[in-house]
This record gives sequence, structure tokens and C-alpha cells, in this order.
Amino acid sequence: MLAMFCAIAAIVAGVFGWLMMLTFCMACAPNSSPSQLHAIKMWMLAIAVAGLLTLVGGIWLTAAGRAWIGAGLGGLPAAVMFVFIVWLSFK
Repeated sequence: MLAMFCAIAAIVAGVFGWLMMLTFCMACAPNSSPSQLHAIKMWMLAIAVAGLLTLVGGIWLTAAGRAWIGAGLGGLPAAVMFVFIVWLSFK
């Protein structure tokens, strides 16, 4: 039961993590040149695909009875965003 709760919480945190990454990319877009805007769009596409893959993978692993691995995979975007924010705050 604890594993299932942790997996669901990690998957929800992961969704918020990759949505935050997309929001940061959108915040960078208004003052960009056309080539930078193209790069930002490609980053946003890559982030969205990676976020959806971790979401689906986390749900699938949790449903398959491997909730701890599903929690790790589902929470990966939140962990990446946490490391990114910490790295930017010390830069």
C-alpha cells in the first residue's frame, strides 16, 4: 500500500516537474531570435515527449506491480527539475 501511494505521489510530482520545465521554456521564448525560438520549440517537444514517456511508464510499472520502480520513473522529471533549480540558484 505504501509503495502504491509513493508511486502515485511521485508520478503526480513528475507531471508537475515536466509542466514546470515547459513553463520555463515558454518564459524564455518572447525575447528570442528566430533561431533561438526554433531551438526552444525543439526543447519543448523533447521535454513533452520525455514527460509523457515517464508518465506512461510510471503508470504501467505501477499497474504491473512494480510500484517502487514506477515511482522512480514517474518522479524522474521532478528530480531533474529540482536539480536544475538548485544548479541555477548556485550559479
